[in-house]
Amino acid sequence: MPPKFNEDGEILLTPEDELRMEQAISQYLAMTGFNPRMRGVGKNWWNSTGFVAGVIDVGLIAIGLWTAASNFGAVRTLLRNNRKNITRMVEKQILSKVGIGVGGFLNSMIDIALVISGASVGGILAEGLDRADGKNDNYILA
Repeated sequence: MPPKFNEDGEILLTPEDELRMEQAISQYLAMTGFNPRMRGVGKNWWNSTGFVAGVIDVGLIAIGLWTAASNFGAVRTLLRNNRKNITRMVEKQILSKVGIGVGGFLNSMIDIALVISGASVGGILAEGLDRADGKNDNYILA
């Protein structure tokens, strides 16, 4: 039986045709493992592993520098509030010994060195997120 067409030239589908198409689509999606709740967002610049790694790295560096600066500021405020009891020489000695919050500063320096070398904490985390979505295509949730 030849197909029937409407006035716009489109094929008119019978209910049997629609059922066959629906079954074929369902079987194809089941075969490819499609999950409508995990559709993904496509391959964009903002969900590439390189961009996500950079964002994570910048965040970690900023947090490290912020904690280092706040530690330094707290020590400086403590010394300035007790200036009457501490001479200038002792203040300089304490500041030189304490440094700029050694823990936060060292973490930031390690993060910066890792970013420059090409292997970073953000890169490792972004690669893990890419592998977690099952595709390993350098895009997260693509």
